[in-house]
Amino acid sequence: MRVPRYVEAVAPLAVVNLGLSIAQATKVQGWLKRSYGYTGAIDGTAVPGTRAVCKRLADRL
Repeated sequence: MRVPRYVEAVAPLAVVNLGLSIAQATKVQGWLKRSYGYTGAIDGTAVPGTRAVCKRLADRL
Protein backbone atom coordinates (compact mmCIF):
# COMPACT_ATOMS: atom_id res chain seq x y z
CA MET A 1 0.00 0.00 0.00
CA ARG A 2 1.32 3.40 -0.94
CA VAL A 3 1.20 6.20 1.65
CA PRO A 4 -0.08 9.57 0.35
CA ARG A 5 2.48 12.39 0.35
CA TYR A 6 0.45 14.54 2.74
CA VAL A 7 0.61 11.75 5.32
CA GLU A 8 4.39 11.59 4.98
CA ALA A 9 4.57 15.36 5.52
CA VAL A 10 2.20 15.54 8.49
CA ALA A 11 3.01 12.35 10.40
CA PRO A 12 6.45 13.44 11.69
CA LEU A 13 5.01 16.77 12.88
CA ALA A 14 2.25 14.97 14.77
CA VAL A 15 4.80 12.85 16.62
CA VAL A 16 7.18 15.70 17.35
CA ASN A 17 4.46 18.20 18.22
CA LEU A 18 2.52 16.03 20.68
CA GLY A 19 -0.18 15.54 18.06
CA LEU A 20 -1.03 19.27 18.12
CA SER A 21 -1.28 21.68 15.23
CA ILE A 22 1.07 24.65 15.36
CA ALA A 23 -1.83 26.92 16.42
CA GLN A 24 -2.83 24.53 19.20
CA ALA A 25 0.76 24.14 20.41
CA THR A 26 1.14 27.94 20.48
CA LYS A 27 -1.94 28.25 22.70
CA VAL A 28 -0.69 25.48 25.00
CA GLN A 29 2.72 27.14 25.29
CA GLY A 30 1.11 30.48 26.19
CA TRP A 31 -1.00 28.79 28.86
CA LEU A 32 2.02 26.92 30.22
CA LYS A 33 3.98 30.18 30.36
CA ARG A 34 1.21 32.01 32.24
CA SER A 35 0.36 29.18 34.59
CA TYR A 36 3.26 26.79 35.00
CA GLY A 37 6.53 28.63 34.52
CA TYR A 38 7.30 27.63 30.96
CA THR A 39 10.24 29.80 29.87
CA GLY A 40 10.73 28.62 26.30
CA ALA A 41 9.71 30.27 23.08
CA ILE A 42 6.04 30.44 22.13
CA ASP A 43 6.49 29.24 18.58
CA GLY A 44 4.02 26.39 18.17
CA THR A 45 6.59 23.63 18.24
CA ALA A 46 6.61 21.22 21.15
CA VAL A 47 10.34 21.20 21.76
CA PRO A 48 11.85 19.29 24.70
CA GLY A 49 11.17 22.20 27.09
CA THR A 50 7.47 22.19 26.23
CA ARG A 51 7.29 18.44 26.64
CA ALA A 52 9.14 18.63 29.98
CA VAL A 53 6.65 21.13 31.42
CA CYS A 54 3.75 19.01 30.14
CA LYS A 55 5.26 15.97 31.84
CA ARG A 56 5.73 17.84 35.15
CA LEU A 57 2.13 19.00 34.96
CA ALA A 58 0.90 15.47 34.22
CA ASP A 59 2.95 14.11 37.13
CA ARG A 60 1.15 16.55 39.46
CA LEU A 61 -2.27 15.29 38.41
